[in-house]
Amino acid sequence: MIVKSNRIPARRTRVIARYLAAEADNESIRWRRGSPDDIETLGEMAKATGRTFGVRHIVIAPEIDLVGRQLSETLRAIQSEYGVSDVALSQSCIVEHHKLRAGQGRAMTHFHLALPELDLLTGKIMDSKFTRLRDEKISRLLELQFGHPPTPGRFNVQVLEALHSEFPELDLAPLQLAIETQAAFTEYRRGSLIVSPRVNTTGGETMEQNAAGYVSR
Repeated sequence: MIVKSNRIPARRTRVIARYLAAEADNESIRWRRGSPDDIETLGEMAKATGRTFGVRHIVIAPEIDLVGRQLSETLRAIQSEYGVSDVALSQSCIVEHHKLRAGQGRAMTHFHLALPELDLLTGKIMDSKFTRLRDEKISRLLELQFGHPPTPGRFNVQVLEALHSEFPELDLAPLQLAIETQAAFTEYRRGSLIVSPRVNTTGGETMEQNAAGYVSR
């Protein structure tokens, strides 16, 4: 699963609203909550209070389609991580996109979440520190909770430490195995790129000499 967030300046909320509403290369789109106008309103609210950013745009792209209450649980995980109030969450917009992936015979579902940068309940701006690390932590947490294949990322050590500390009941073994497997594969690829010098023990030409001779002809 990929959870990836970025901050949208208040002056560009109309652009992101139109982008989310456009079918483009998606097979279909569905507004699960809110509308393009609601996203633009968030931008206007931010500008009216002198804020630079209007919307936190978060992409939620699971490897396996979400079922049951898993989308709600995903939203709650994001809310908990970033300290989003219930009021701010109620103002959010959610768009469901269906898009064909390369090598897939059917359209896969991903979601776009638009949260207000300004929390009207607290009067504070949504926390924006270490978002890449925190997004990765949310992704790994949800994969483990939903039984999806864990995907090692850039911050494996920090994510493992955070999950172990914050969710002591969570079984981290699948993620640890995925990280170890990726590390072993990476090491194998590095080794396979190191070509040992060819030693000529037959008195004939080596493959490299043959190749050089062919090029020089």
